[in-house]
Amino acid sequence: SDAANQVNFDGNLFAYNPGGAFQHDWPEDRMPNMAFTNNLFFMNGALFGAGDAEAGVVAGKFGTNPTYMVVDLYTLEDDLDYDVGGNVAFDPQIPMTMADLQAADSYSVEAKNTLINDVRQFFGLNQDGGTVAIANFAPSMSYDPTQPPLPKNPDAAQYGVQIGALYGSN
Repeated sequence: SDAANQVNFDGNLFAYNPGGAFQHDWPEDRMPNMAFTNNLFFMNGALFGAGDAEAGVVAGKFGTNPTYMVVDLYTLEDDLDYDVGGNVAFDPQIPMTMADLQAADSYSVEAKNTLINDVRQFFGLNQDGGTVAIANFAPSMSYDPTQPPLPKNPDAAQYGVQIGALYGSN
């Protein structure tokens, strides 16, 4: 709330964001006023198992005793204290190239020999280990920046980037 009085998200397209369209890390009373109006949301939050069109609008911690939630469009409108209206959830039909998904090899992770891991092991908790390279989860897209992959669904044309406004009418 110290960074801004009001943050507006209007007329945007949020599609295929695996971690959710927005990350939320503060209780609502510590956030600036937020407005989510006239946006198109589609299939965000797959990283958390969310698969519905309206899923994954916001993912994060809520409340002073934080509860991690993946909030869909309807919960955003009904249960959170933000200005919300005119948002939709449908397939914008954005042409994208998806990379093959690969699983991380969790068996190759070895815990570091540290005092904290000794304590965590004593209590039967997970130990902080090495690193696992996780790749190819998010969509892989390659395109000319002057011609981004625009929605093929005519109903979605009004959302997101407007090429004419950026580079003149075409």
